[in-house]
Amino acid sequence: MDKCLGFGGLGDCFIVILKLLEYPNQFIYTHIDTSQSRLDLSMQLLDMFKIKHDCHVVLDIKKWWYEHNNEFDKCFNVFAKGYIDIPIRPYHWQPCIDEGYNDPFTKNIRQKFEHIVVQINSGGKRSYKYKPIIEYVSKNYNKDKILWVGTDKDFKIDYGVNFCGKFSFIQTLEIISTSKYFVGFNSMLLYWALYNKINSYLFTDHQGKEDLRIHNEWKKYITYDLNVEEGF
Repeated sequence: MDKCLGFGGLGDCFIVILKLLEYPNQFIYTHIDTSQSRLDLSMQLLDMFKIKHDCHVVLDIKKWWYEHNNEFDKCFNVFAKGYIDIPIRPYHWQPCIDEGYNDPFTKNIRQKFEHIVVQINSGGKRSYKYKPIIEYVSKNYNKDKILWVGTDKDFKIDYGVNFCGKFSFIQTLEIISTSKYFVGFNSMLLYWALYNKINSYLFTDHQGKEDLRIHNEWKKYITYDLNVEEGF
């Protein structure tokens, strides 16, 4: 059985999962991250896809990678194409090159309801506190159809259904996969919406339109915030 290695947060883990689904050999997958709480969610995701795994929290991903990557038969990065195909930015790290993933969509497309899932936060400045996501949603969608999701238990809103801090990670994926629209940030929830062919409005982060996790076929489902941040 092959030993495979990948790294990063929850969205990164999902991108590696899409590559593992196309991997030809039997394997056990090791995912490393610096956060136990985030790694716990990654393990839930791996379990959902029935991927055998052995995950570890490490304090210094780069140091651990360079010390242990030669113990694995296959290593994966977080890029859709398997490599960086734009001028390298300071936040990029390409510890290896792989084949990328070719099939970016689920084969289990669910029936969609007239709901708009709105993600209010995803860490750092990817938040309604810094981006005009509430203003955008209130002007462009039926307020009665809005489902708010996120980890901020103190988030208050007087319209739609507020699931923030109330739904589990897997429950949140479930409501996204059965909704017609997604509004949010560069994150696992965005990638999941695109994987399910859901039209998405993206409030960009420092990567701008250059999030290299995003497959070219996903881009037809994305509308970008008019104030796109530049990836420099």
